[in-house]
Amino acid sequence: MPLKMLSALPVLLAFVSGGFTAPPAGQPPADDPYFQPTDDKPAPLLPRVIMRNMVQDRAGRVWFATFGGVFRYDGKTFTNLSEEVGLARARGYSVLEDRAGNLWFGTVRRGASRYDGKSATTFTVKDGLANNDVLCLFEDSAGKIWFGTQGGLSRYDGKSFTSFTAKDGLVHDAVYSLAQDDAGQLWIGTQGGVCYFDGTGFTTVANAGGPRFRNVRAMLKDKAGRLWFGSPDGVCRYDGKSFTTFTTKDGLPNDFVG
Repeated sequence: MPLKMLSALPVLLAFVSGGFTAPPAGQPPADDPYFQPTDDKPAPLLPRVIMRNMVQDRAGRVWFATFGGVFRYDGKTFTNLSEEVGLARARGYSVLEDRAGNLWFGTVRRGASRYDGKSATTFTVKDGLANNDVLCLFEDSAGKIWFGTQGGLSRYDGKSFTSFTAKDGLVHDAVYSLAQDDAGQLWIGTQGGVCYFDGTGFTTVANAGGPRFRNVRAMLKDKAGRLWFGSPDGVCRYDGKSFTTFTTKDGLPNDFVG
C-alpha cells in the first residue's frame, strides 16, 4: 500500500466505525429500505455506513462495498460511484479485482456489475445469475469468476453463466464464502455447511470432532495451502487431512468469526 494511503487508513477506518454521518440524499428504493443513499459524490471522509467488503486495486486505490453503494478512495478523496458509470444504485456487498484489472461488485437486489474503469456492465438473473443478492465473489485459477448468491452458486466464463443449486449437490443455496485449494477444487461456505466442487460434482464436508459447519461467512487459503473457515462457532483450519477448531477457549475474543 502506498505510504500516503497507509498513513491515511487509520483515519479512514475511524470514520467507518463512527463519528461522521452523511446526510441522506433522496430516499432508498421501495424494495430495499436498508440502502443509505449519500449526498455528494466526492467527499473528504467516508460516510458512516455499514461496510461489507474492501479491496485495494493494483493502482493502490481502495474500493469499498457499503450499504451506501460503491466508494473509491484515492488517498485524498472518497468518491461514490453509481448510475453515472452504469453501476446499480444499491447496497454493495462484495468486491473483487480480477486479473484483467476489472472491478466486480456484488449487490443486494441488483445483481453484480463489472467495472472497467470507464463504464459498468450489470448482470442479473436475466443473464443467468442464480440470484440477484450477490454475497461473495471469487476468481479461480482459470480466470473464471464465481458468484456466491442467496439462491445458489454461479460461474462466469466471460461469455455466459452456469449456475448450481442444492438440486445439483450444493450443500445449501445461500453461499457466503469461496476459496480454492492447491488441487484446484473450489470450496464453498454456505448457511448450511461446507462443500467443495471438483469440476464435476459437489462433496459435502463434515467437521469431524468439532461443531458442524453452519453460516460459514469467511474462508481463505494461507501460504501453506491450509484452508480456514470462519463461522459463529469459531474458526476452523483444514490441513488437507483433518480439521482443527479454535474458539474463545483457545484465545479468540469471540466465537463469531465473520
